[in-house]
Amino acid sequence: MVFRNWAPFADDLSSPVDERQPLRDGRGSAESLVDINETPAVEPLESGGDERIGYWVAGGILLGVGWGVMVGVNLLLHFVAPASGLALGSVVIFPALGVYAWAVFGIGLVMGLLGIGLFVLARTSPKGRLVLPGQPM
Repeated sequence: MVFRNWAPFADDLSSPVDERQPLRDGRGSAESLVDINETPAVEPLESGGDERIGYWVAGGILLGVGWGVMVGVNLLLHFVAPASGLALGSVVIFPALGVYAWAVFGIGLVMGLLGIGLFVLARTSPKGRLVLPGQPM
């Protein structure tokens, strides 16, 4: 015996389901069953939006974190550090750039370039919603 139609609001939970008729509950009707393919999981998005806003936001975040923090703050901290070192919590920063500082500098440089690439993509993309190839407008 299999009980497929369990719900806290069901009036009779003891009716078994006939295995030969999987789309019917124990009472022989299909009204209480829902076809998952007919109900969308997410409401359809309204048309008329502009997908380029995401490019602008992502580009700004990449540029700000990459060049602003990883390059600018990194170089500034090494520039103002005295010869004996600048203690920030458990980290000591010296005036010379070490391997870690160069790696952060390089990653920040690449992140900033990706941010500029997203800005260029936002300026060259057509205005309106993003429509993937093969989808109707």
